[in-house]
Amino acid sequence: MWGLWAPGLAVAAGPLLLLTWSALLERAMLRFRPLQPRTASIYDRYFWFHERLWKLYVRPVLAGTPLLVWRNRLAGLSAGARVFDDGASFPEKSLTSVGDDAVLNAGSVVQCHSLEDGRFESGRARIGAGAAIGVRAFVHHSTEVGDGARLAADSFLMKGEQVGQGERWGGNPAVVG
Repeated sequence: MWGLWAPGLAVAAGPLLLLTWSALLERAMLRFRPLQPRTASIYDRYFWFHERLWKLYVRPVLAGTPLLVWRNRLAGLSAGARVFDDGASFPEKSLTSVGDDAVLNAGSVVQCHSLEDGRFESGRARIGAGAAIGVRAFVHHSTEVGDGARLAADSFLMKGEQVGQGERWGGNPAVVG
């Protein structure tokens, strides 16, 4: 009955179903509530609850298209208008906010948690309006990339850093440059 249309529909519908299913699964695991910044021991039950979220992570499908931003919003990311996401990773979407016209390049990571000496910490990360995160750059928790700021490729923005409006940072660890 469907003939040659069936494979075409499957190819088109498959990624959309994966995007929607993975986003809803992530939200359901969080009971449709956002995460809150927290500090805990790795022996605390909260850590294991939070750690399960990383196992649900799905590699970005349809990177560079508006569908990826739509999927991340559905999963809890606060993203402004005209955000370009070329395949960035957000393990904790509900702890991250991205402003209008921001650019998130391929392989970049915004990770809102850390494990240090048996202690788990999580915090918010904010990417400002018009900001750009370079290819394979890493943004840690409790950071802010100001409006119009640039983080160079392969940079590591350490926890607690505040990149000012319009500044250019780069390196590992990232510094003004």
